[in-house]
Amino acid sequence: MLELADHLPVIATWRDMYTPPPGEEDEGLAGSAYLGANFEMTEKVPGTAPWLNAVFNFSRGAQMSMGPMPIGLSGIKYGVPRLVHGITRQLFVSDAAQYFDGMKTWQDSDDVAEP
Repeated sequence: MLELADHLPVIATWRDMYTPPPGEEDEGLAGSAYLGANFEMTEKVPGTAPWLNAVFNFSRGAQMSMGPMPIGLSGIKYGVPRLVHGITRQLFVSDAAQYFDGMKTWQDSDDVAEP
């Protein structure tokens, strides 16, 4: 995660989201990124880094949040569709206003042929 090293202060980790029972603490696991449902990074403090929902982690580093889906052949068949869904959804949602404006323009257009 060297590429994101400068952004570590805003990326949520398991340490930020979960307190293990006494005696079950593990610093290595606690430092793992806390991912959203589709392998996307999450913010430590909501609203401070909204761009993180466009950063996806499909690697061994996702194992703490996602289980074996990103690391084993038997898990990939479940993980890849979830990852693809997350990426395509994020791309659509980020441009939703443009799509909506296009639909309104199309509906208001005089050039639309009547059936």
